[in-house]
Amino acid sequence: MNGTVIDGCTITVRYHEPGAQGIFRNRYSSNSAPPPAQPGGAPASEQPASPNGTRATSEPDEAQQAREQQQRQEAAAQELREAAERRAKEAAAMKAAAEKVKRQQDRRARREAAERAEQQAKKNLDAARADEDNAEIEVLLVSEAKATADAMLADAKLASLEAKRAWLLAMDKEAKAERVANDALEDIEHALHKRQQAEACRKIAEQEEISFRKAREDIDNEAEEDEIKVDEETLRLAELAEKIKRMEELKKLEKEEKEARQRREQEAKKAEEERLEQERKKREKEEAERLARLREEAERLARERQEREAQEKRQAENTKRLYFQAAMAERARCNKRDLRYCATWDMTMWNVQRALDRFVGVSEEFDSLKFHETAQPLTFESIPWPILDHPHRMSLDLIEGIAVNKFFATMKSMQTHGEYMSMIKKARNRFHPDRWRSRGILNSVLDENLRGRLETAGNEVSKQINHLWDKGL
Repeated sequence: MNGTVIDGCTITVRYHEPGAQGIFRNRYSSNSAPPPAQPGGAPASEQPASPNGTRATSEPDEAQQAREQQQRQEAAAQELREAAERRAKEAAAMKAAAEKVKRQQDRRARREAAERAEQQAKKNLDAARADEDNAEIEVLLVSEAKATADAMLADAKLASLEAKRAWLLAMDKEAKAERVANDALEDIEHALHKRQQAEACRKIAEQEEISFRKAREDIDNEAEEDEIKVDEETLRLAELAEKIKRMEELKKLEKEEKEARQRREQEAKKAEEERLEQERKKREKEEAERLARLREEAERLARERQEREAQEKRQAENTKRLYFQAAMAERARCNKRDLRYCATWDMTMWNVQRALDRFVGVSEEFDSLKFHETAQPLTFESIPWPILDHPHRMSLDLIEGIAVNKFFATMKSMQTHGEYMSMIKKARNRFHPDRWRSRGILNSVLDENLRGRLETAGNEVSKQINHLWDKGL
């Protein structure tokens, strides 16, 4: 035992000799037997009495003291070993807790990075899809331009045959028509190339989205497995620490009872020890059953929470996917609708009368629609913005007070006072913030950035219309 190293500490045992131990050691060596006893029952060397009439300490008493001293030393060494084991277990528990916190921080950081990457991939996918839609629209427009150019070329050739006197003019028209057709062909090729690029970007964005989603799922699965392992290890260490604590308390109690029962009969001592042992086992069994029940309940609650979170996550992702699909469909519908008022996307043919017709038609449509996040969400193109710009050039950056006032000033010059005030009144009710809240149209926009910008633009339009309404009255 002397010189043993436990938990980095060296144990040194020092033995204490009673005062008469030296006499006993000198009197009897390890190789000699004690002298024969005298008739009085003591060894011959111990027959002389001390000056005060008392005899020296007897050999059995000294041996008993030595044994007691050795027992105390062994008990002290045992306590030191137990204390070292407790410290080692506490250090291991603290290390495990620190490692758990570090792993959780690492998983959180990786999960956040994966989510940011996934969001960026989704943004790239949306941008690619938008570019693809714009490319398709450009292809459609260029095809219409080519058809127009072909018709012009046919007219020019017919005119050259019927009117030879105007053949110079017809030849000039034909040349112009051919140039337009060549430009249209080049535009078609350019538009097709842009569409192919948009499709390639969309495929790359979809692949990135799939890879990032898979990476995030792998991280979540790894986090769940690590959390389960760490929770089981923590519960095991906590249960072990609790058992050690109870064992220490029981040992302390047994030690006190042992000291109090030293003078009792051996049979009563044995019976009491058996009773205490049975009670200890019973308590340990009950505690183990209680901990098992608590562990099962905790595992059940954790499984239910994980299933609930997974279901909510799936529902949110499905809703978001349906929203983006519905938003794309709504923008495509609005672009097709605007062709009725624009005839073509040629901005040189746009005028204030077309702007008025579009505002009136889109306003009637806007007032009757019921927007929903997954069926028909609100988009920028769905709103009849009171500005004079061509629909292809409209954007949220153009929705400002000057543009709104310019629109209604132009409409005032084209209408009677009654018609103008009727249009102002309807527009005032249409863009009122309370009207938007009661219809819940902004709730159908899941994109928080777009929802905030639409609300800001709608409030600006409502503010300008209220000002015009007050001036008109």
